[in-house]
Amino acid sequence: MLIDCWAVDWGYAGRTFKSRWQAFRGNGKRARAVVTEARETLKKKNKRTTAVRVVDIFGNDAGATVEV
Repeated sequence: MLIDCWAVDWGYAGRTFKSRWQAFRGNGKRARAVVTEARETLKKKNKRTTAVRVVDIFGNDAGATVEV
């Protein structure tokens, strides 16, 4: 797997990504597969935007948002 780390901001407000959960691959001989599932119990709210940021082993990063 080429993912080095990824993080989730459960309450993304549109400006600053605030990592509330993250998973790392590790490095060297301790490198392992990155966890591919994240769960969080959120308080009931009208609508919220969740953002995810992913960094690959080459240092490239990408992000996405979804309204739930």
